[in-house]
Amino acid sequence: MGFKKMYVETYSVDPRYSQIASLLERFGFKYEARIADYYEPGVDSVIYSIDIKDWMHSCCRAPLRTRRVA
Repeated sequence: MGFKKMYVETYSVDPRYSQIASLLERFGFKYEARIADYYEPGVDSVIYSIDIKDWMHSCCRAPLRTRRVA
């Protein structure tokens, strides 16, 4: 069976929200939903998601470092 999607939830008034959103998007997460006033008036829940298959690809695509032995 396995997992197909991973979700990350943050809130809109976090002072680092724009940095968090940029980081998630850089790793391939997509904006999924905003639930207005979820925590209290003016404080929204913001949800991002990524397919596990895509996440594994983005995390594992960095080249391996090799060391040349003389």
